[in-house]
Amino acid sequence: MLKSLPFLGLFAGVVAGHGVVDSFKTDGVEHPGYQLIYYYDKKNGKELPELAAWSAENLDSGFVAPENYTSPDIVCQKNGVPANSTVKVSAGGTVEFHWTRWAHFGPMMTYVARCPSDDCSNVDKTALEFVKIDEAGINFDTQEWAARAMVNNNNTWVTTVPKSLAAGSYVFRHETIAVHGSFREGGAQNYPQCFNIEVTGSGTAEPKGVRAQELYTPTDPGILFNPYKTPIQNYTIPGPALFRDGEAATNTSTTPSTPSAQSLVSTATSRPFANSTAPVPILSAMPSNSAGTLSTTAATATPTARTTEIAIASSSASLPATPKTGPTVQTTQPVPSSACLPSGSEFVTSKTDADTALNGENSLPQTFTIETFIEWLRENSSKNTRRHPRELL
Repeated sequence: MLKSLPFLGLFAGVVAGHGVVDSFKTDGVEHPGYQLIYYYDKKNGKELPELAAWSAENLDSGFVAPENYTSPDIVCQKNGVPANSTVKVSAGGTVEFHWTRWAHFGPMMTYVARCPSDDCSNVDKTALEFVKIDEAGINFDTQEWAARAMVNNNNTWVTTVPKSLAAGSYVFRHETIAVHGSFREGGAQNYPQCFNIEVTGSGTAEPKGVRAQELYTPTDPGILFNPYKTPIQNYTIPGPALFRDGEAATNTSTTPSTPSAQSLVSTATSRPFANSTAPVPILSAMPSNSAGTLSTTAATATPTARTTEIAIASSSASLPATPKTGPTVQTTQPVPSSACLPSGSEFVTSKTDADTALNGENSLPQTFTIETFIEWLRENSSKNTRRHPRELL
């Protein structure tokens, strides 16, 4: 049983790291996201407002675990239900996703799936075929993860819609994957959310997609790896290949992109993390049998400034050398200065490798972050302890 207030505060910080998209913009026009209150309104028989955001039952702002990658929940969150309305965006325009408080690190990505008969209101989500149109992993120079760049960009991620994408009604699937627990199999956390958006324009590209239940496996290189090796110089962004303007109308990549560390084609492009003011190198994942390089399009829209509660400070924040409260952590190496960001990577391809990365079945890594420590506490506490940290409070 937890009796220490510092411990409770520590767990509260981890819970605060979870979040949802509470609003989004299409070509600068703001729309509401799905709010928790709507869940209870629906339970009480109240009529819901018109929303382009899908409803979901992740009441704790929680995640979809790798063990559920083949379940319907990976499509558009837990028990996701199609939205009752649609908004518009122009091909070549932008969709800005605003997240609530966030403290985890990992990649960011956006997919689109064309709805049959251009009707997304009653679509079978398990039959949707998603095409990845935006992705970002980690900046190798600064070691900044895309999710941290999102937080530093006023908790906003901007996706540019391919100009060549055919007009029609789509489900936009926006997602971040928290990888602070990816050193062990099953430790990644997926946070997908969906929106009904009609794309307008004269594009003709109709790339073939992948069903959401086939996007990832628990042992993909970008899902199962050690994010605490210094520094990260290779990272495979999970999911299929990125669709880009100018590609053939049919994308034949229908299986997850899982190249090995040796065959990974990594390229530094000039695309900044969403809305940053200076270009930074971004890694683009590519299947090992592909040629050329991948790049994404620079975002041009700037989100409106807004006040956002952020649980953990920016990536430049540092931990005090000696905490004033809380337990003392014994390590043989200094704790990294960032409370949110790890540095370093080494691909882990099996549970045994993951255990080795942790220096033993029940040991902490020699260098670790606060999030790693929390993961270790959860793993080694009583078997009766609930998996999700929110349940501990």
